[in-house]
Amino acid sequence: MYRTAAAAALVMVGLVLLDMGISMALPAGDMSPADLTAAVAIVGGGIYVANNTALPMLALSRDYAAATHAQRITIEAAGTALLARGADFTTGSLIGTLLPSVGSLLMAFVILTGQVFKKAVGYIGMIAYLSLTVFTIMTVCWPESFRIAMLIAVPGGLLVLVWNIILMRKFITLSKV
Repeated sequence: MYRTAAAAALVMVGLVLLDMGISMALPAGDMSPADLTAAVAIVGGGIYVANNTALPMLALSRDYAAATHAQRITIEAAGTALLARGADFTTGSLIGTLLPSVGSLLMAFVILTGQVFKKAVGYIGMIAYLSLTVFTIMTVCWPESFRIAMLIAVPGGLLVLVWNIILMRKFITLSKV
């Protein structure tokens, strides 16, 4: 638990430094559409990570293996409470799951309308993140449609990989100029 708390404190230090940097870079609060999309994606990612039950459940499972019967009852209650808060692809995790995709969708739109990347790159990003957004909504709202949603998610996930590789290569090229 102390390691988790220390890691959380370290993340907070990083976020405070990031906030300070943003405040210095944008003292008047001026933001372009690209800045806004990055902010949406980052905030959404933070919400998702903060609400994700996977790591706390992993810690509980390790404790459970070595616990006495009385301790196991407490650990089971803690696990139930975590799951009630919102496991992946439930309404409890919807906003944190959707915001990064919406931020990336907006970034794909900015790329599509900009001059730095080819239009195809923007279209790849839009198709990729639209499909992941549809997948997320389908799995949260209609869990019984998971298999159908996966047919949408797999190509979207592959396109996300392609999109990020294209972005990475372009950013490397731009950094050398």
